[in-house]
Amino acid sequence: YFLKNIVAMCDLDKNYLAEAASFLQEQAGAQAMMTDDYRRVLDAKDVDAVVVTVRCPPRSFCNSFSVASFN
Repeated sequence: YFLKNIVAMCDLDKNYLAEAASFLQEQAGAQAMMTDDYRRVLDAKDVDAVVVTVRCPPRSFCNSFSVASFN
C-alpha cells in the first residue's frame, strides 16, 4: 500500500535509482521522480513528507539533506 504513495526518490548512485524505479514499478505499478539532487525533492509540490534513510559518514551530503528537509 505505502509504495503507491512514493512520489520521489533521491540517491547519488544512479544504478540504485534505476533498481529502485524498477522495484516500484513491478511491486506497485507506480512511478516516482528519480533524482540525484535532493533539492529537487524538497522543491517538488507533491511532496508532503520526507523520510531520510542513510548510512554515510558524518559531515557529508547526507547531513545537508537531513537539515534542509527540516527547513
